[in-house]
Amino acid sequence: MFVVFLPSQKIDESENFYENIMGFYDDVHGYRLNIKGYENICIRPQIGGDKYPAGHCYFRYEIESNFLTYCKNLMDKGVEFRIIAMTPGGYGGIVIDPDGNEFIVECPEFEDDDSSINPNNWECYRRY
Repeated sequence: MFVVFLPSQKIDESENFYENIMGFYDDVHGYRLNIKGYENICIRPQIGGDKYPAGHCYFRYEIESNFLTYCKNLMDKGVEFRIIAMTPGGYGGIVIDPDGNEFIVECPEFEDDDSSINPNNWECYRRY
């Protein structure tokens, strides 16, 4: 088990974010990623701790497909992204939690089942 401790001043908001918005499940060690291949990573918000500056990402995970749909669903729930980018190697995004902590979501596939999503309308979207 790999536990990532995140500094938090908004513990209730942070716990709600990881469990109810991100969809991680509550575990004795924290909030476990419900993503294939990343089941042994737990996120544990804790009061206090030094906050790293913007640009420091605490953890990363990869989804297999439908990245644009995944991001749109999160944005519809109020999740903020610092950036969502299309790169030659796939998509990537930096998510910001309620305390300003950042983490990375990546996807090697460009295909998405929902062809109606146009990320060019998203302020945080970049194509490299």
